[in-house]
Amino acid sequence: MKVLYILNDSCFYRRMCWFSINSLRYYNKSIEIEILYICDNGKDNRKIANLNDFDLGIPWFTREMFIEEISKFNVVFRFVYDCDLGEESGFPSAQRKEFIKVKGKDILLLDSDTFIFDDIEPLFSHTTNSEIIASKTEWGECGGFLPILGTSLSPFNSGVILFKDDLLQKYGSEVYDLILEIKYEKTDLGKWYGDYERKYSPKEAFKLGREEIAFSYWVVKEKLKYSYFDQSEVQTVNYKSQTKIYHTMTQNWLQQWSRFYRGSKFLPPKKLNKRLFIRPSS
Repeated sequence: MKVLYILNDSCFYRRMCWFSINSLRYYNKSIEIEILYICDNGKDNRKIANLNDFDLGIPWFTREMFIEEISKFNVVFRFVYDCDLGEESGFPSAQRKEFIKVKGKDILLLDSDTFIFDDIEPLFSHTTNSEIIASKTEWGECGGFLPILGTSLSPFNSGVILFKDDLLQKYGSEVYDLILEIKYEKTDLGKWYGDYERKYSPKEAFKLGREEIAFSYWVVKEKLKYSYFDQSEVQTVNYKSQTKIYHTMTQNWLQQWSRFYRGSKFLPPKKLNKRLFIRPSS
């Protein structure tokens, strides 16, 4: 049982990761945390709206500074120096192929653009017998679905996923090829997704969505038992109510950071006292 982050040499993602782990440790001092750190010297960084240019009191880290500071939270690093993305260079989601190097079973994968508002260890004892537990994409929450191998699936957001057993490593061994299958429309799903994105989304959005589509396809292809986190466990994009994990999405992170932090001081939302809603006995 462990929590896993995958990170590369993006300055902004290092910042987000520090705050995510800072908030995680606020509620759980002992759960194992591992960072799969891809030493790519920034060549595969995702660029979104000049987010690297913001300061506003957010700590700035070089790789060496980040390692030193994050190690104070009792974090294990697994460094990868030879991640060759080939034709997918510049597409950091393809770095998930390095999951094959992670050891252990029952792994909760967290994106760096998350805030933790409660102890997440109970998620590992999820009452379902699912092998994969994740949340839906925003599109899926609105009723969208993917046609996959003769069935329909509300697509997964791949920013918060609980992989049971050794499924994380298995996914890592296949994700790169699956991404290429989507890119070159080698499957019916790839053709459908290509048509959809050419019609509704800019080219960059198409590129950034392929790994999540590939993950959804993989779950169906492998005939895995899956379920979705409920709103009390994970919320994505919009923070609506009390939850354990809030996945902001990168483009929204800065605004939400200013909501829950003052400099490096964590200001989590206050939990509602359930006793306030209990009708007193007569």
